[in-house]
Amino acid sequence: MQKLIWCGGSVRDLKLSERRPDVIVLPEGVSMGTIQRTAAWAPDAIIAGAVKIGRHMRGVLLHQGRNRVRYTKVQTDQWTEGGPRPAQWPVVETDGLAVGLVICVDVQDAELMHGVIGALNSSTAPCKLLGVPMNTYAGGLFSTEPVCFPSWQRIHVAVSNSNLGYPDNRLHNFVSDVAGRKVTEQKADEPITLLVS
Repeated sequence: MQKLIWCGGSVRDLKLSERRPDVIVLPEGVSMGTIQRTAAWAPDAIIAGAVKIGRHMRGVLLHQGRNRVRYTKVQTDQWTEGGPRPAQWPVVETDGLAVGLVICVDVQDAELMHGVIGALNSSTAPCKLLGVPMNTYAGGLFSTEPVCFPSWQRIHVAVSNSNLGYPDNRLHNFVSDVAGRKVTEQKADEPITLLVS
């Protein structure tokens, strides 16, 4: 069964979609109000995002109106302070789909990545996705291909990057195939979609 992945930052753009996505990846720093409006429009979708709460960035994997993870960004960067590693890896499974969440610079945290990718690898779901809300510049994280490692077993990567931190030099949103090639990539600030199986 094919799943539709959507990456972007605007609920208005999302409502222009011909089909309601199965997974929606929003950028780092999106508001909880935006996540809730997105959930109201696409109640069956898994919504991945990261919301700033105080000096921390809180991960969100919302499904059927409920955040299914307890995860605060582990690494400290110029935007937020890091927090403890999650007690349970931020991964949700539903309806033939497994979605893991890692926020921005946490892709450089070997223990967290090992745990999340391990949970995705062990899933029996036919469709697996790592959602990465970001606020970063071009030339840094995910700037080269492949964007995954050989040990990852059939995992797509979907990055949704904010246009607030680096508006003139930002990494563009993309969705990869399971070999780590960016098969759909943003040109400017338009939303992107990809059907995956």
